[in-house]
Amino acid sequence: MKIFCFALLSLLFTPNTRACEWRESSFESTVLPGRPGALWRVKVLTLLPNGYDPNLAYGVVYFLHGRTGDRNVLRDVDACRALDMHVARGGTPFVMVAMDGENYYWMNGASNGVRMGDAVVREWVHLTERRIRTIPAPAGRVIAGISMGGHGAIQLSINYPGVFGAVGAHSPVFRTEPETYLDFPGEFGRGNDFANRDPVSLIARNPRALSVPLFFDIGARDPFVANTIQFGQTLERLVPQPSVFALGTDGIGGHEVGYWRHHFPEYISWYGSRLPSPHR
Repeated sequence: MKIFCFALLSLLFTPNTRACEWRESSFESTVLPGRPGALWRVKVLTLLPNGYDPNLAYGVVYFLHGRTGDRNVLRDVDACRALDMHVARGGTPFVMVAMDGENYYWMNGASNGVRMGDAVVREWVHLTERRIRTIPAPAGRVIAGISMGGHGAIQLSINYPGVFGAVGAHSPVFRTEPETYLDFPGEFGRGNDFANRDPVSLIARNPRALSVPLFFDIGARDPFVANTIQFGQTLERLVPQPSVFALGTDGIGGHEVGYWRHHFPEYISWYGSRLPSPHR
């Protein structure tokens, strides 16, 4: 595992216009429990890059929000500006999508009946690939997220092997089994249920479970930094697949949107390095 510290400087380049494009959409889930009198309608936000050509196939970053968040996480972190800068500098253009996942930790719950993991992989990914032209293969898909979504990105990449080609986990929140009892008992469960949903336990049981490149980072003043560093040490000890861990020492903040917004150009650059160029 490659470990480094970063402190990004403010980027001087500012596009004259916001050339990226936002699109709002939704879908009715058949795997999430229905609401009274209706299916569960999931809202989706899509970000198309500058110069988007519907005749080309693009790589896609599936982005997962944190606890209490929603699809507008991409607006919160100023993903449009970061993607514009990336494309203007010659980086690989790609599409980003985010969906509302509420606070279910992006997993099939142990006892709450909410199959949020299946909603992501079985529905959202396939629906995205029907609605826009994408590269429908692991090499064309990155899964990433912040906070709860960072944990979710790692967990989903392990529990749904062969779907995603790379993982970005930003300020991921790793919880011990006792820590989940208070806030997430229906999501994680206990014993084997917890172990089947916890990335640390999954990797300890099968070091080859994480089979794709991983970039993860956390601020040095983040209250969850100790668990994340411990996760990195587990990877270094057990996992043959190389990963990159960045410890943010910029002083921007801890577990907050200012940290993620400041570092989003770094994330965008890494996503672009993992995705193929758009093609016919």
